Amino acid sequence: VVGPVVLLMSQPVLGSLFAGNPYIESRGADTLLGVRLPETADAFNGKIYLFGGDLGHDSLTDQIQVYDIATNTWRFARGTLPYPMVGNGEGGAVWGGKIYLSPGASAAGWGHSSRIIEFYPVTETAVEKASFGADTWATSPMTIGNYVYWMGAAGFGQEDKIWRYDPLTDTLTNVANMAGIGRNTSAIAGSNGLAYAFGGQYMGTERTDIDIYDPTTNIDVLSPTSLPYP
Repeated sequence: VVGPVVLLMSQPVLGSLFAGNPYIESRGADTLLGVRLPETADAFNGKIYLFGGDLGHDSLTDQIQVYDIATNTWRFARGTLPYPMVGNGEGGAVWGGKIYLSPGASAAGWGHSSRIIEFYPVTETAVEKASFGADTWATSPMTIGNYVYWMGAAGFGQEDKIWRYDPLTDTLTNVANMAGIGRNTSAIAGSNGLAYAFGGQYMGTERTDIDIYDPTTNIDVLSPTSLPYP
């Protein structure tokens, strides 16, 4: 398993060889553990964190791997996850110098968990926080203002809920429902302060819906356009 791909500007002498493409790919250092479907977080303070993952043969890990972008090196974090887990390529949301993760599938019979995981890079410790109230997975968090949001998820069913988490009070609230069909999603926050849920999956069927949620009005609407393909 290779580490993250780093894009480097090509040297002038290579310019004529890569006309129209001023970038080349460079292989980073290999990860310490070969994992499939890791729960990942965005780069934070010059480091990239890989949380857990599937080691193959249904064996999960609770290890947190830390990649230093400047030195192109990997090491294990001082702490571990609350339980061995695997995500579905979900990301993390950064707020107040901490990274917030969705619950993941656990090693205990591939069951699931219901609680948000908070990772503090300074101490490299991960703890469980507020609960969604039911098993929840296959969803990504996003930060808007002073809150962390989730839109849709897999669970006992395909959730159409929108959750708002207040890190200061450790309170998770179902603030609204998606206008589109309930589904597991990967969602991001737009630069205009709106939250977008792109596509997803409902009961094994790929979706093209785009939900747009406005936290200031607590209203979610469907985009007049949809993804070009499932």
